[in-house]
Amino acid sequence: RAEALCQRAELRVRRGQWQEAFQDAVDALKLQPSLARAHAARGAAAEELGFLAEAASSWEAAELLGGVPSAAQRAEACRQKLQQFFMEQQAKRGTKPGGAGDDPEDRWRR
Repeated sequence: RAEALCQRAELRVRRGQWQEAFQDAVDALKLQPSLARAHAARGAAAEELGFLAEAASSWEAAELLGGVPSAAQRAEACRQKLQQFFMEQQAKRGTKPGGAGDDPEDRWRR
Protein backbone atom coordinates (compact mmCIF):
# COMPACT_ATOMS: atom_id res chain seq x y z
CA ARG A 1 0.00 0.00 0.00
CA ALA A 2 2.81 2.46 0.85
CA GLU A 3 4.49 1.82 -2.50
CA ALA A 4 1.22 2.46 -4.37
CA LEU A 5 0.67 5.73 -2.49
CA CYS A 6 4.25 6.74 -3.24
CA GLN A 7 3.82 6.03 -6.95
CA ARG A 8 0.60 8.05 -6.99
CA ALA A 9 2.35 10.90 -5.17
CA GLU A 10 5.15 10.86 -7.77
CA LEU A 11 2.60 10.90 -10.58
CA ARG A 12 0.76 13.80 -8.99
CA VAL A 13 4.04 15.71 -8.61
CA ARG A 14 4.67 15.27 -12.35
CA ARG A 15 1.13 16.53 -13.04
CA GLY A 16 1.51 19.53 -10.76
CA GLN A 17 -1.15 18.33 -8.33
CA TRP A 18 0.81 19.55 -5.35
CA GLN A 19 -1.71 19.24 -2.51
CA GLU A 20 -2.77 15.75 -3.55
CA ALA A 21 0.85 14.67 -4.02
CA PHE A 22 1.75 16.01 -0.61
CA GLN A 23 -1.08 14.10 1.07
CA ASP A 24 -0.31 10.85 -0.76
CA ALA A 25 3.35 11.11 0.26
CA VAL A 26 2.39 11.80 3.88
CA ASP A 27 0.07 8.78 3.84
CA ALA A 28 2.79 6.59 2.32
CA LEU A 29 5.26 7.69 4.98
CA LYS A 30 2.81 6.86 7.77
CA LEU A 31 2.87 3.30 6.49
CA GLN A 32 6.56 3.10 5.62
CA PRO A 33 8.69 5.92 7.08
CA SER A 34 11.86 4.63 5.38
CA LEU A 35 10.55 5.11 1.83
CA ALA A 36 13.02 7.64 0.40
CA ARG A 37 11.01 8.27 -2.77
CA ALA A 38 7.97 9.24 -0.68
CA HIS A 39 10.13 11.74 1.22
CA ALA A 40 11.26 13.14 -2.14
CA ALA A 41 7.68 13.42 -3.42
CA ARG A 42 6.66 15.12 -0.19
CA GLY A 43 9.62 17.48 -0.52
CA ALA A 44 8.79 18.38 -4.11
CA ALA A 45 5.12 19.02 -3.31
CA ALA A 46 5.91 20.95 -0.12
CA GLU A 47 8.38 23.15 -1.99
CA GLU A 48 5.78 24.04 -4.61
CA LEU A 49 3.19 24.71 -1.89
CA GLY A 50 5.62 27.08 -0.17
CA PHE A 51 6.19 24.85 2.87
CA LEU A 52 9.94 25.37 2.74
CA ALA A 53 10.86 24.00 6.16
CA GLU A 54 8.89 20.81 5.50
CA ALA A 55 10.38 20.58 2.03
CA ALA A 56 13.94 20.87 3.34
CA SER A 57 13.23 18.28 6.01
CA SER A 58 11.76 15.87 3.48
CA TRP A 59 14.65 16.29 1.06
CA GLU A 60 17.12 15.76 3.93
CA ALA A 61 15.35 12.54 4.91
CA ALA A 62 15.43 11.36 1.28
CA GLU A 63 19.15 12.11 1.17
CA LEU A 64 19.85 10.19 4.38
CA LEU A 65 17.82 7.19 3.25
CA GLY A 66 19.52 7.18 -0.16
CA GLY A 67 18.42 6.43 -3.69
CA VAL A 68 17.38 9.98 -4.58
CA PRO A 69 20.36 11.58 -6.38
CA SER A 70 19.02 15.16 -6.34
CA ALA A 71 17.98 15.13 -2.67
CA ALA A 72 21.02 16.93 -1.22
CA GLN A 73 20.87 19.67 -3.84
CA ARG A 74 17.12 20.15 -3.39
CA ALA A 75 17.47 20.27 0.42
CA GLU A 76 20.14 22.96 0.13
CA ALA A 77 18.00 24.98 -2.31
CA CYS A 78 15.09 24.88 0.16
CA ARG A 79 17.33 25.95 3.04
CA GLN A 80 18.59 28.88 0.96
CA LYS A 81 15.03 29.94 0.05
CA LEU A 82 14.06 29.71 3.70
CA GLN A 83 17.04 31.80 4.76
CA GLN A 84 16.17 34.40 2.12
CA PHE A 85 12.58 34.49 3.38
CA PHE A 86 13.71 35.13 6.97
CA MET A 87 16.16 37.81 5.86
CA GLU A 88 13.36 39.57 3.97
CA GLN A 89 11.08 39.38 7.00
CA GLN A 90 13.79 40.82 9.23
CA ALA A 91 14.38 43.63 6.76
CA LYS A 92 10.67 44.47 6.81
CA ARG A 93 10.80 44.68 10.61
CA GLY A 94 14.01 46.68 10.53
CA THR A 95 16.07 44.15 12.47
CA LYS A 96 19.34 42.58 11.49
CA PRO A 97 20.23 38.91 11.95
CA GLY A 98 22.09 38.56 15.23
CA GLY A 99 21.35 42.17 16.11
CA ALA A 100 19.47 43.72 18.98
CA GLY A 101 15.97 42.45 19.26
CA ASP A 102 16.75 39.00 17.86
CA ASP A 103 16.84 37.33 21.26
CA PRO A 104 13.34 36.17 22.23
CA GLU A 105 14.18 36.77 25.89
CA ASP A 106 15.09 40.39 25.11
CA ARG A 107 11.68 40.87 23.47
CA TRP A 108 9.95 39.28 26.47
CA ARG A 109 11.71 41.60 28.90
CA ARG A 110 10.57 44.76 27.11
